[in-house]
Amino acid sequence: MGKGINQDFAKAIFDVEPSALLELYTLYYDYQNDSQAQINFHGGTNGIAGKIVFDGQEYLPIPVESEGFEILGDQRLPRPKIKVSNAGLYVSSLLRKYNNLNGAKVVRKRTFAKFLDDVNFPNGQNPFGTANPNAKMPDDKYFISRKMSENKLAVEFELVSSLELEN
Repeated sequence: MGKGINQDFAKAIFDVEPSALLELYTLYYDYQNDSQAQINFHGGTNGIAGKIVFDGQEYLPIPVESEGFEILGDQRLPRPKIKVSNAGLYVSSLLRKYNNLNGAKVVRKRTFAKFLDDVNFPNGQNPFGTANPNAKMPDDKYFISRKMSENKLAVEFELVSSLELEN
């Protein structure tokens, strides 16, 4: 079993009828000032269009596309890209207020739907068994290096690991 992977999560990978794999994101947009100001969101994919609660945290459905999180075998550090919906120009307002979000922390969590909190399911009962906030892949932690593009539909960022941050 891989280092840092929860045993329940590892078993779920090989389930005959696995539940949906979800990507949950947290953007700490005022990270430079040691603030915990954050927004939690998920892409609204895998048939879940509403809010999601995982480990007591609420994640809003905000369309997001990401790529490049894979770890490369040639010793290069990954530089993922994340494109977030700019509906209502919400992300644009954060860009103006927080220096284009340069250096903002982005955390990606991955878990299966079966491990979500009970409140996500009808009658507050998880049909898969018991919620398990520890059943997830290790968190991916990155920082916004630069804004690649911005328009009224979406904002795209390039992320870097903490090893590539200046200062």
